[in-house]
Amino acid sequence: MADNHNIVIDGERPHMLSISFDESDQGNIFAGGDTMTILVQFSAPVVVNESHPPILGLIVGANERWATYSSGSGSSTLGFSYKVVVGDSSMPLEFHYRRFCHKDGDCVDTKGLIVRQSTTLELDADLSTGFREGGVQIAASSETGVTIDTSHAPATTVVSVTTSKSAGTYGAGEIIDIQVKFTDQVFFSGAIPTLLLNTGNSAIYYEGQETDVLIFRHVSSETDSTSKLDWALDLATNSAISCTSTCIIENANGIVVDSRFRDPGNNIDLAEPLEPTIALDPSPPQIVSVTTDKMISPYCHLSCSYTVGEEINVFISFDRPVILQGNDVFLAMDVEGGIENNRAVYVPSESSAENDLVFLYTVGHGHSSNGNSLNYLCSESLCSIQLGQSTEVKGAASIPTTDADLTLPPCPEHGLSGELNPILIDTSGQPKVVGVSSTTPDGIYSAGDTIEISMQFSRTVVVSGDPFLTLVVGTPMAGTATYKEGSGTSTLIFEYEVGL
Repeated sequence: MADNHNIVIDGERPHMLSISFDESDQGNIFAGGDTMTILVQFSAPVVVNESHPPILGLIVGANERWATYSSGSGSSTLGFSYKVVVGDSSMPLEFHYRRFCHKDGDCVDTKGLIVRQSTTLELDADLSTGFREGGVQIAASSETGVTIDTSHAPATTVVSVTTSKSAGTYGAGEIIDIQVKFTDQVFFSGAIPTLLLNTGNSAIYYEGQETDVLIFRHVSSETDSTSKLDWALDLATNSAISCTSTCIIENANGIVVDSRFRDPGNNIDLAEPLEPTIALDPSPPQIVSVTTDKMISPYCHLSCSYTVGEEINVFISFDRPVILQGNDVFLAMDVEGGIENNRAVYVPSESSAENDLVFLYTVGHGHSSNGNSLNYLCSESLCSIQLGQSTEVKGAASIPTTDADLTLPPCPEHGLSGELNPILIDTSGQPKVVGVSSTTPDGIYSAGDTIEISMQFSRTVVVSGDPFLTLVVGTPMAGTATYKEGSGTSTLIFEYEVGL
């Protein structure tokens, strides 16, 4: 085969052969915002995991920086792009590379990050050989290196104000993070800066030191009320960032940041209004409806009503999301009679919707709705959800703060289920046998023939198990009629097969 083919087997892991600046960048001077390309050559063609591309660690002068993957997957040379930031400063021989890492910063587990090109893409590149934690000089000479000088960079300014909070209406206790992005990395010292809000309150600095984004956090309070949350301008500084005389915000060059949100000279805003729309309403959540999904009883003898043991779900809906702390909560039902509690109890497993609480009412012995459709109890002395000890219903929030208003709306005129679907409760009396007859015609029947026997009750009954009738059939052995059908009605049908 060797005479006719040139098949080479090479199972070695690709490793770095060299690293350099792109030829078009060599010998140039770069300022803040300029971009350069760094080329990494491997010993064999490699493939990059482009869904999670690698980053290349650098040391630029005294600063640790990162270059992002830009091109070359499928070849032996990968390109990485680095954008110069304010504060960078290095001479041609002061620019070093350190290591390959995942985009999320994991520099230890690099499996699958860069692999040898093959059908299976299973052989990882050697990303340790030729690298040092302290960095390795990229350029071999001043002519092949680059110079970075950001000392003449323009002033650092505000770029945008955003929030990652989803649009919606929130009550007190909600955590809202607001991001203020700058053109460059910023550093503050002294007192903690705050961000003025149009509710009259302020968001307090949370994180972002030494990055180009400062995050301000606000926990909404009972004094926050607005249809659209936004930053507010301090007319004395034309900025929404409040910094006392002991608070200084600078860029990496030690130049004080231009934190203006508005240019008064040109009468224009330098930052757009906060998006998306965040409304703040500190008022307590209120109950807007009490309903049931139960349909009219199919047991209609004498009336279409439910009796002992029937389970009925009751849904209490609020005008906004709520959270229940504890499970001892119930709703008093407008039913009379019996020694059991006439209440619907809270069912945690069924309460999945944020605005709804689900309760379960189980019809007890002696309960009656007195011919009216089932309703909840709402009187001058009692018209609210009842809570046990250590149970609270609050407006849903990052830090639940506001107690919900548990007052029930006026009882619906036609009950929980509406005029066309009355839910009646009637547990009076035990079903009694009021008649026994047969639907089989008169005649003479012999062995193997079947006779139907009908048993009428005073109320609708439900069959459980296998009931039977014992019959006197004129023989020493009693006859037995077995149950056939009729459960859920007031008439049960039994069948008797004539024996020998």
